[in-house]
Amino acid sequence: MAGFETVQKRVQELRSLLNYHSKRYYEEDAPEIEDYEYDQMLRELEELRRNLEKEEDFVNYCDRLVNE
Repeated sequence: MAGFETVQKRVQELRSLLNYHSKRYYEEDAPEIEDYEYDQMLRELEELRRNLEKEEDFVNYCDRLVNE
């Protein structure tokens, strides 16, 4: 399993990408990627969380991100 900082960085990257592509799709009606690619990124983000739920700091970190 990757280190916490590496995972934290990937979570941030995925969130940024998902937010960007959501805006392109829903607000600008100008998608840049296929739905499948978006779904893959979302699944990866969900998997990171599931795999690291035992890490209390990570769970708290993700909760803060979701509630921003």
